[in-house]
Amino acid sequence: MIDRVPTLAGVLKKIQELSNRLKKYKNKSLSEANTENFFIRPLFEALGYYSSNPETFSSQYHANPRDTKSGWVDIALKKQGHLIIFIEGKKLGESLDNNNYVNQIKHYFNGVLEVKFVILTNGNEYRFYTDLENTNILDNEPFFVFKINDADQESIEFLLRFSYHDFDSSKLKELALRNARRDKIYDFLKEQSISPTPEFISFLSKTIFGAAKSDIKKDVIKALPDAFSRLIQSVKHDLPGPSNQIELKDETVEVINTNEELNLFEIKKVTYTKLDYFRFENEKIDGTWADMYVHVLDKLCQRDYSKLLNISRKHKGFKITNESSISKQWQHPRKIQPGYYIKTGYSTKQKVGYLEEVLKSFNMKDSLYVKLQGKEVKIKAPSYPLI
Repeated sequence: MIDRVPTLAGVLKKIQELSNRLKKYKNKSLSEANTENFFIRPLFEALGYYSSNPETFSSQYHANPRDTKSGWVDIALKKQGHLIIFIEGKKLGESLDNNNYVNQIKHYFNGVLEVKFVILTNGNEYRFYTDLENTNILDNEPFFVFKINDADQESIEFLLRFSYHDFDSSKLKELALRNARRDKIYDFLKEQSISPTPEFISFLSKTIFGAAKSDIKKDVIKALPDAFSRLIQSVKHDLPGPSNQIELKDETVEVINTNEELNLFEIKKVTYTKLDYFRFENEKIDGTWADMYVHVLDKLCQRDYSKLLNISRKHKGFKITNESSISKQWQHPRKIQPGYYIKTGYSTKQKVGYLEEVLKSFNMKDSLYVKLQGKEVKIKAPSYPLI
């Protein structure tokens, strides 16, 4: 069974299967053992670690022989008989934000120097740890977090690097270090876009305008969030990036009719399209799909922010909150009025879907029209949509 090489399509199919299973069991109490059997083992078998093969999989491995009571890790993964990864599983949906859990996996990691990675999971969320900061001492923070119900192509491709056939501890350590540095850069820039420090504002003012006068710094502070957002959107348009659809079959061509404005609810496909402009409540605005998403939600938040908050509570993916509650996992938060932030790190298809839900709730289905840029759009179909 080891010879069956995991594929992107195969792992995606398994993730979709597990995602459907998550919906079925999300309100049920599963034991750690059932969480392991129903969720954890199937995912890693899709990656080539078969629980029936002692050369790839060991259950209840004695990670610390000196500790006869708590020195047993739930799963040990192997390659060619050598230990490579420890997995510690908790109950389905249980919060992993528990310092005792991190101390527990540190205990396992420190007991077996041969192991290079430890995964802490609750069946949906998988946190990957290693020793980037100090050799042979497990880091306090994961370098990679994967969620079954929030997967995208980039995260699945990275997960595949941990498959039996592709596993290379040296290359993975290099990637983990690169990701950790990238995340620190992102966290810094995100913090500066939301609440810039005086030093950062002075640096920009002097570098761009040659002076750090108070009026210049005030303008820089006001312009910074929009500047970051526009930069991100510009890079997304100019460079190929990860898609929220994994294309599997032959190429076909579809011609999109762009001669007239279309109501948002009339558009069947938005993937690979660009906006010429959008019109909201008869106001014509040039911008991207992301600009439209932010603009409409900003206007609706001003109109009835309590209603918008209620909608966000009903739809798990649609995120809106105040500044103090912004999650570190959020991608590209944008400020809207009055004093709230929305998550914008979605695909165009997801943004349009959330806008449709919001406009229906506000009884404003006829308020938003778009004009697409005219061109032939090449797509590959059918494809597996991600979660």
